[in-house]
Amino acid sequence: DDLTIDAASVDSSGTLAAGLNEDGTLKTFADVGGALSVTTAGNLSATGTNLAAGTLSLDGDNVDLSDSQTSASSAEITARSDLDTWQANVVTQESLSLQADGALDNTEGALSSRQGDLSVQAQSLNNTQGELLAGNDLEAIFSGALNNTNGTAYAGGDATLEVGALTNTGTLAAEDDLIIGATSVDSIGTLAAGLNSDGSLDTFGANGAELRVTTTGDLSASGTNLASGRLALAGGNVDLSESQTSAYRADITSRSDLATWQTNVVTQESLSLQVDGALYNTEGTLSSQKGDLRVRAFRLNNTDGTVYAGGNANLETGGAIDNTQGTLYSEQGDLSLQALRLHNTEGTVYAGGNTSLDTDTLTSTGTIAAADDLTIDAANVGSSGTLAAGLNQDGTLEAFAEDGGALSVTTAGDLSATGTNLAAGRLILDADNADLSESQTSAYRADITSRSDLATWQANVVTQESLSLQADGVLDNSEGTLSSQASDLTVQALSLINDQGEVLAGNDLSLTLSEALSNNNGTLYAGGNTILGISSLTNTGTIAAAEDLTIDAANVGSSGTLAAGLKRDGTLKAFAEGGDALSVTATEDLSATGTNLAAGTLILQGNSLDLSDSQTSAYRADLIARGDLDTWQSDVVTQESLSLQVDGALDNSDGTLSSQQGDLSVQALSLNNNQGELLAGNALGVALSEALSNTDGTLFAGSNATLDAGALTNTGTFAAAGDLTIDATRVESSGTLAAGLNEDGTLKAFADDDSGALSVIATEGLSATGTNLAAGTLTLDGDHVDLSESQTSAYDAAITARSDLATWQADVVTQENLSLQAGGALDNTEGTVSSQQGDLNVQALSLNNDRGELLAGNDLSVTLSEALSNTDGTLYAGSNATLDAGALTNTGTLAAADDLTIDAASVD
Repeated sequence: DDLTIDAASVDSSGTLAAGLNEDGTLKTFADVGGALSVTTAGNLSATGTNLAAGTLSLDGDNVDLSDSQTSASSAEITARSDLDTWQANVVTQESLSLQADGALDNTEGALSSRQGDLSVQAQSLNNTQGELLAGNDLEAIFSGALNNTNGTAYAGGDATLEVGALTNTGTLAAEDDLIIGATSVDSIGTLAAGLNSDGSLDTFGANGAELRVTTTGDLSASGTNLASGRLALAGGNVDLSESQTSAYRADITSRSDLATWQTNVVTQESLSLQVDGALYNTEGTLSSQKGDLRVRAFRLNNTDGTVYAGGNANLETGGAIDNTQGTLYSEQGDLSLQALRLHNTEGTVYAGGNTSLDTDTLTSTGTIAAADDLTIDAANVGSSGTLAAGLNQDGTLEAFAEDGGALSVTTAGDLSATGTNLAAGRLILDADNADLSESQTSAYRADITSRSDLATWQANVVTQESLSLQADGVLDNSEGTLSSQASDLTVQALSLINDQGEVLAGNDLSLTLSEALSNNNGTLYAGGNTILGISSLTNTGTIAAAEDLTIDAANVGSSGTLAAGLKRDGTLKAFAEGGDALSVTATEDLSATGTNLAAGTLILQGNSLDLSDSQTSAYRADLIARGDLDTWQSDVVTQESLSLQVDGALDNSDGTLSSQQGDLSVQALSLNNNQGELLAGNALGVALSEALSNTDGTLFAGSNATLDAGALTNTGTFAAAGDLTIDATRVESSGTLAAGLNEDGTLKAFADDDSGALSVIATEGLSATGTNLAAGTLTLDGDHVDLSESQTSAYDAAITARSDLATWQADVVTQENLSLQAGGALDNTEGTVSSQQGDLNVQALSLNNDRGELLAGNDLSVTLSEALSNTDGTLYAGSNATLDAGALTNTGTLAAADDLTIDAASVD
């Protein structure tokens, strides 16, 4: 039955047994079985065999059970000093309680309560290679250290440890909860809650076992940390580096730094990390596979690390996040990040939902993206990597759509996004300085705003729908592309540099600049209308629209192409009345010396207007210059009317002004058409305050032509298929003046049908010494009229000189009547004046017809105030001839087919 020992001291290496049968076997363990009680005032050493079928009670000063085999139904072991169980086996069927006021040394020992609770209290425990095994709950309380080097502490129920300092390279586990409270923990072994006795972990669940470790000082758990339920770690400095940490959910709190480098911290559901200092996750993994992940830290180093959330991810740091080659990832939820600085060098930030970044400074060469919206608010952003909204997990972008993923980046300072910027929906970039140079930027539609300069040089900024760029400073699109493929493109800036760049609108293009547009070898094109409101334009490239092109500027200098009605393939639409209009208005000078095209109306208006060397074509055109207009060496051609209104000089030297089917109207101070062409398909009207110089030039009208000028100098051709009317102060023509002239240069048949009349009226001298032709009536009227050496032909003619009239060596021939009236002398020396079928009427002060001819097909009438000299000359009438003169000197012939009547003061 019972064995009770009271002694001053006990030293037993043999057997102490209660409930021992006579045959040496122990009775079955039972609560009422034989009890073994050993009590000493001094030391108690029982290093042999200690057995109790019932209760075992050991109580001594120093208690030594080392190397013993101790078994009982239940046991209570108390030491008022140290307790040694090293290399011992202390096993109970039910509860086991060990209490030592000093140290407990269980090195290589085993303390086991197979079905009951195990309670250990001591100043410290050395469990090196030892075992504390509780069939049910384990409670261990140590005011000092617990050393579990390669040891095991396991509970079939809950395990609770309250210790000073915990060192663990072995296993501390429980099938249910494991609760550890310590001054400090240093564990490279296993801490596990929900661990089955076979070493397997229970299925993760909300009601799974909890692993809770709380320290007042540092907590290091760099081995294996498992919880089938909640994991809660809280300490000063927390070190989980190189650990394998798994739980259903986890809350990790560090009052200083948290190290998770080269670790795997994985939860089924939520993972929360609260760190007052730095979180070091270099090459580590923090993962909440199905739940939310939350990180609060002063700063985060995620170099080569992974922060992964199956649900939402929320990261907040007061300092920097370094995600160099790291991953911040929310697979199906939203990712929000707040940090003083984010360094994302070759890293990835991604959310299967929305991504939101709020940081002072963002630096990224990696990827920041979201399957839905990506929103970045920062003081400064420097990204040469990828910023993407609507990005699928496989790296493809969703189809562009109005409600697609939106990318919004807003900075108080600089924004540099020189990599890839994508939005399946709307793209919003708003910054002080914005730099998209060399970027690949695509969106459904986009609004880009810079409160200073905006750089898109060598970039591709392309939207499916509208694209808006607004810069308070310079927009530099050198070698870049800005394109809204199916909608409007709007630019507002201080100035635009589009040298070798492209600005392409699928619909309308609107460009508003306070200062200059430089488009050297660049392209601006709209599939709809193009409107430019700018200060100055320099263009050596192309500015065009499929519909209207409107330019309002202070100065325009274009040697490139300006075109309205230009198709995408570079061909112009057919000319039409309602065709697309090109309008360029400059408050100062306008130079358009390249190619200027309009399928409809062309309007060019400026102070000085320069179209020299240009190729200009339109359905109709109006050119207005408040100063001079240059069209030299140019081709300005319209299908219908062409109007030039010039307050200064018009210089068309070697140029062509042509209205192929319509009227051509010129109003100017003067016109230089030397070797030039003015060709009107219908009427030609030229009104000049001063001179027209037509040296070797051509003016031709398919209908009537009129000239109202100060002076005309002509060595070329001035002609009309209809009437030609010239009113000038003076006329000097050694070229051709012709009315009724066909386009092939032949004259229409002479006729009296009010068509093909040539009228030249000069208030001063009139010299027409070249070719003068009229299919109808010829009228010449001037102060002095000089037709010497000319070839002058008409149906009929009236030639009037208020002073002298010269026809010497000329051929002046009409089909019908010919009238010459001179207030002074008529000199027809060696000339021919002939009315082939009509009357010839001459009135003058005198007539010199030496070796000349006056030939009338019908009557000839010559009235002279003074003499007629007809030395070797001929006067002949096919009918009657009448001469009324002061004196007649004749060595030639005066004759008539009918009557010849001479009244003279004298005849010789």
